Amino acid sequence: MGSMVAGRLHRVSLMDGQVALVEPIDLGRRIRDIAEHHDGRIIMWMDEGSIATLEPSQAPTNMPYSFAACAACHTTYKNGPNGIGPNLWDVYGSTIASQNEFNYSDSFLSNKGEWDYATLNRFLENPSRFARGTTMIMPGIQKEETRNQIISYLQHLKD
Repeated sequence: MGSMVAGRLHRVSLMDGQVALVEPIDLGRRIRDIAEHHDGRIIMWMDEGSIATLEPSQAPTNMPYSFAACAACHTTYKNGPNGIGPNLWDVYGSTIASQNEFNYSDSFLSNKGEWDYATLNRFLENPSRFARGTTMIMPGIQKEETRNQIISYLQHLKD
């Protein structure tokens, strides 16, 4: 969806016919019309008459449905920007609180170790217990199968 007033493109993801994620992309220019090319490019006719395009990300396409809640705050592609949370590219196996110059809270900085299967599993099950005082609002994922899908996805976010 485009916005003439805000100069913003909104990427909207649907799951089961309902909005699961709205990602604003600030363009700083008014959008008159939008089309998606068959190769995934987004082509926009801007208010001043120019044409702008957005290329598809190089993010892996095997993102599981269960990752949708994470994707609201985290990007997952190489050299991607941080969102509300840090970019998760190459997070598996990295030192906790060491991704992409993100401004981590003290609750994460005080955690030692690396993001391996066991650590991610504990974190995803109950983030506020893992990092007491975190500002992260996710309540946790109770289903082990769902946590396993997310961890498996994170393991593949590497060169």
